Amino acid sequence: MAGDWIAFDHDLPDKEEVLAIVTETGESVAETVLRLCRLWCWFDRMTEDGKMRYIGVTGVTLKCGGNEEFWAAVEKVGWIKFGGEDRKNVSIPGFGARFGNSARRRLLTAKRVTLHRLRKKCNDVSVTTTLQNASQQPQPQPQSLTKEVREKPPVSLTIETLMPKWNALEGVRKALIANKTRRTSFKARMKEPAFRSFYEEAMAKFPLKCFSSDSGGWTPDLEWFLRPNTVISILEGKYDWEKGAKEQDTPSPGSVDEPYPEH
Repeated sequence: MAGDWIAFDHDLPDKEEVLAIVTETGESVAETVLRLCRLWCWFDRMTEDGKMRYIGVTGVTLKCGGNEEFWAAVEKVGWIKFGGEDRKNVSIPGFGARFGNSARRRLLTAKRVTLHRLRKKCNDVSVTTTLQNASQQPQPQPQSLTKEVREKPPVSLTIETLMPKWNALEGVRKALIANKTRRTSFKARMKEPAFRSFYEEAMAKFPLKCFSSDSGGWTPDLEWFLRPNTVISILEGKYDWEKGAKEQDTPSPGSVDEPYPEH
C-alpha cells in the first residue's frame, strides 16, 4: 500500500547479525539486507502477530528470495524461526517489540517527547520553524523496527471473484455455484496468510501434469483447491510429474478425494 513504511536501524548493514549471515552464506550485504526488508515488510503487511502457518522455508524463499541455506543462517542469528510439524510454521521473534500498534505508539510518543524538549530549549525562530516542518513530515526512527499503524486494506477476493479465475484455468472441473461447502472452505482459507499470498502463483501452474486424462487420471475441482495445504503443495512441486512416470507416487483417486478436516 502506497505510503506504508517500516523503520529500521541506519546501521543495519553493519550489524553483527547481518555480517554473520554474509559470512555463513557468501551473499552480499546488499542482497542480505534486501531479503530481510522484504521479509519484514511481508509479515508487517500480512500478519498481526508475526506468525504464518503452512509456508515453511519454501514459501519464504518464493516471496523473499534466497535459499534454504540463507534462511537457516537467518534463523541461526535469531531473526526468523521455523517450527511446528515439518517446520512449516514461520514466525518473527520479537515481532511485537518492532512492529504493531503498541510499538508504533511507543515510537510516536518518543518522537513527540523529543520534539517537545527541543522546542523548550530552542528560542531561535529558524530552529523552531525547522522543528515544525520536521513534525509535519515524520521520518522512521533508527532505533527500532516499528511500523506506522494503519488500517489493513480489505482483501478484495471473494468466492464469487475466485470462481471465474478457477473456471478460466485449463484442466479443471468448472465450478457453477458458490454453495455452502465452498463458502465455508473459502472462508477458512482466507484466514490463512499463506493462501492469500500464494493462491495466484499456484493457479499459474495449471494445468498440473499429474491430472492427465489417461487411465488413473482425475480432474481437480474447486473443493480440492480450497483444502488446507493444497496451494503450498502445488508450489512445492507435489503435482509436477507426468502420469505413469513414477507409478509408485501415483495417488489413488480414493485417497485424493477423501475430505480433509477444516481448520
